[in-house]
Amino acid sequence: MALKGDLASVGLADVFQMLAMNQKVGILSIQGEEGWRALFFDKNGVTLYYNEHLFLDRLLDSLVRKGFISQDLVQGARKESIGDPVGAAEALIANGAIREADFLDGFRDQMEEEIYDLFLWGNGNWEFFEGANQCEGHEGVINDHFFFSADSLVMEAARRLDEWAYIREQVSSESDVFERTEQSPDIAQFDETSLSLYELVDGKRNVRRIIDSSGITPFHVFKTLSIFCQQGWVRPLPGDRLVPTAQECIEESRLEDAIHLLEKAIDDGIGLPEAHQLAAKCYEMKNEPARANWHYKIFALGLSMGGNPAGAAEILDKVLHRIPTDLEAWEELVKNLLLVEKPERDPHEAGQSLIEIYLDLEEVERARSVLEGLLKTRPDDIELKKTLVGVHSKAGDQKRVMELYESIAADLVQKKDPMGAVRYLQKILMIDRNRSDISEKIRNLIRSEERSRSRKRGVAILVTFLGVAMVLGVLYFFYERKAREAFGRIDAQPKIAAGDFQGAIDLYRDFLRRYPLSLVEAEAKEEIARIRSAKALVDAEREREKRAVEARITKIRGDYKKLWDQYLMESAKENPDLPSSLRKLEGILLLIEEAGGPEDEAFRRKNPIDEAIAKIRSYLSSANALAKAKEEAMAKGDWKKARALALKIESEYPLSPRVKTLRVPVYLKTLPKGAEILVDGKLVTNEEGEPVRTPAAVEIPPSKESKILLRLPGFLPKNLSIQGKGTLPPLLYIPVRPVHTFKSPRKWGVGPVPAGKNLLLGGLGGVLTSIDPTTGKERFATILSDLEEVAHPPVLCGDTAVLLTSGQHLVGFDLEKGNVLWSNAMEKARNSNLLGFKNMVAVLDAGGVLRTWTVDLGRRGWSLAIEDPSRAILRMFRGRLWVIQRSGNISILNPEDGEVFYSRKIGEELVGEPLIHGGVLYALGLEGNIHKFDPVRGYLGIQGSVAMQGVPWGMFWDGGRFVAVNDTGHFFREGSEEPRDLGAIGGKPVAPPLQTSEGVYFTAEDADGKALIVKADRKGKILWRFDLNAALAGRPSLWGNRICVALRDGRVFVLK
Repeated sequence: MALKGDLASVGLADVFQMLAMNQKVGILSIQGEEGWRALFFDKNGVTLYYNEHLFLDRLLDSLVRKGFISQDLVQGARKESIGDPVGAAEALIANGAIREADFLDGFRDQMEEEIYDLFLWGNGNWEFFEGANQCEGHEGVINDHFFFSADSLVMEAARRLDEWAYIREQVSSESDVFERTEQSPDIAQFDETSLSLYELVDGKRNVRRIIDSSGITPFHVFKTLSIFCQQGWVRPLPGDRLVPTAQECIEESRLEDAIHLLEKAIDDGIGLPEAHQLAAKCYEMKNEPARANWHYKIFALGLSMGGNPAGAAEILDKVLHRIPTDLEAWEELVKNLLLVEKPERDPHEAGQSLIEIYLDLEEVERARSVLEGLLKTRPDDIELKKTLVGVHSKAGDQKRVMELYESIAADLVQKKDPMGAVRYLQKILMIDRNRSDISEKIRNLIRSEERSRSRKRGVAILVTFLGVAMVLGVLYFFYERKAREAFGRIDAQPKIAAGDFQGAIDLYRDFLRRYPLSLVEAEAKEEIARIRSAKALVDAEREREKRAVEARITKIRGDYKKLWDQYLMESAKENPDLPSSLRKLEGILLLIEEAGGPEDEAFRRKNPIDEAIAKIRSYLSSANALAKAKEEAMAKGDWKKARALALKIESEYPLSPRVKTLRVPVYLKTLPKGAEILVDGKLVTNEEGEPVRTPAAVEIPPSKESKILLRLPGFLPKNLSIQGKGTLPPLLYIPVRPVHTFKSPRKWGVGPVPAGKNLLLGGLGGVLTSIDPTTGKERFATILSDLEEVAHPPVLCGDTAVLLTSGQHLVGFDLEKGNVLWSNAMEKARNSNLLGFKNMVAVLDAGGVLRTWTVDLGRRGWSLAIEDPSRAILRMFRGRLWVIQRSGNISILNPEDGEVFYSRKIGEELVGEPLIHGGVLYALGLEGNIHKFDPVRGYLGIQGSVAMQGVPWGMFWDGGRFVAVNDTGHFFREGSEEPRDLGAIGGKPVAPPLQTSEGVYFTAEDADGKALIVKADRKGKILWRFDLNAALAGRPSLWGNRICVALRDGRVFVLK
């Protein structure tokens, strides 16, 4: 049993809550003054049951008004899809004319607003059909993707209803017209909606036109306009300005606005009847004759009531010229012509034509009314009276028939035809035998006639005549009454309705055979003539319909054959448009079914139409299923599966329209992470509008080059160019933005070395240069005459720098003045680093002799022969000079005189730079052992070991343990029994790690021999990488927490 009710008793909100609380499933049908709507309820919520074609037509028009798509594109799509809005919408999305997201947003908004609109219906009836998903008599669909919460709808509707009462006080209806006031608002504070509505208020558009032009929902338009009124920014257009403003609109060709203004004036009773005349002219200009005539008729009525029937007749004559079948106008024309003293058109001619039409249509009362009006102007017209007799006889008005017979008799007496008058008076007696006055008139007329012929014969003839007449009159009275009764019993309408016109005629012919002398003979013949006329009309209509059907079927056959030819041409193309082909094939089937003949079925069997439809549908369905699965995978974050599905669509279904809008996920993983992503210049954002950051998958076209920009504060932009089906490195490095950088025309060989606020660099050609790194400006550049290249980074001792050349010269250099202080030759090549301490500088030569020089004068100091000539690293640690040799020999000396405090060989080769931590020196062995040394006690044994792969290269302290780096740049932490790779720097290390309080800097080379700088935190996690893409000029150096790097091509970078 269906639930029923009316909105006045049970509001829509109550119905919603009742259905939602009881979890009802079915369709709620609502019929109101505004029309019919239906809603579908189930466990997912509430959605609109709607006519898909009408809904999408409104949606496309709305999207055009909102500027999402142009009118030309929509019209083209509708034409291509043969007027089908579903096909048009699919084509527009597939062709990229509108973004699918914008289309779906508009779809949801329109559906939601149409539901909210129902809550504003004041009167109407509702009925709930439980379990139904179709509404009988109303075509519609249910979209499973757009359900709304019943509670949310009710709450929002309640809020709107609360506002609606106040809003309607300011804006009463859609016909209201507003104009701006002198009080101008600050439009800079307006949102987009308010600004667009304020611009549309011009004193000419009504509210309905503003809604249509803006594409904004009616509720929001009403609300915004009410706010404008409250603030005093707009006001209703005064009534006395409606008609003048409409005239302005006509001059500006704004006919729609002019019509709305005039109809508003008409509703308010302003400017009548001229407002009707102006409205009619507007409709004429719009080529809408029916509406124009309606206003012209009202205008003519006003002229007639105002005493101007001639003007009214002129207007009505024009109305009939446009629509000759307007009987109402015709009747009013006749009435007004009768009131005109000297009309230009004969009212009787016009009236007679109208009467014939009324009689054909069996509009007897209307024919009587017109005839009576004509009779008033021609009271002596006998033929007019005869016509009236027939009409009144049909109407059964015997009294008026007798009055007309008597009037005709009087007219005949005036025309000297007393016997003719007698015949009509006798007809009165046949109707009413009690009319003694009529009998008296008959006798008087006969007497008068006899006297005029012969007085002698008059009396006898008169008596005889009267006797015979009386007898015949009595006999004829009964004869005529029986005839009339028989005539009245004739009912030809069932035979006429059944199409048996001959049978209907035979009924009247049989009557004429039985009553040949009856006065209703003329009426019987008139009925026969009318039936024959109706038969002729029906036969003509049937013939016309037959020809129309044949022409329509011929056109249908031509249409589907034309569509088939178009399909064959389309399918022969290299890249056929499958949706268009499918629409053509489906259109062919519909036309074949509509034609429905054997010839049409033969065409269907002869050509593979059904097979082609099934094949295309299967092809498109498979592509759509893959696309849906791809979108679902992306929604779940499974970009790998989504990518595989997208590439499958691109490779296996290249003809699907999905390919045109297909986007392939590409996973972008960066170091460091958190970079914003721009694709073809547009920032990629999530549903909340926030930027998407790496690591993340972005979707790009499969075969088109997309420009990808990765940006992160503090780092240089990373540019990529890639197709969706291409491949990317598993990790993208975003280069850190240098603190300072400059390019020198010099080519560097050694450096840089921080010297106060400047950097010292050794240039090719034996040049020592001091440069300000913030500007790149040279403080000085000194050529070391007669010397070779700078071969070792300068060692700083106060204001003096000591450097070693490629010719094995030690050179002292004044940093303040920028000149050479002294130069001494070394006997053998160096076999260690150059070490400065106090006023001394020391170096181990290739002969195994540790030599020293004074810094100020370059004089030789003490020297010490070390038995092991292997390569060594010199370090100052806790006032002692340490000589740490690769062979595993450790010597601790007095820097003042070279006295050996301690010497020990540990039995394992040492690699990398020693590390000082917690007052103890640590050195990494080739076998992964970490050796521990104390300045006083000497060797303290093995601190621990690092299980690692490859050859050890160096190590650093992570705050709790040591981390070793192998020769391929991989990290391994101390304490693991098995090698555990913690990560890699992405290249082969070429310089010892440089550790600061913030992290560790690594210098490496990639597979192409190009240098790169990598920064890791103290745990070994890579923070960033900077590719130098060139050869290094010596080792980088630390400058506080920054690293300074020089390249052989003249560039210098300071990184942090």
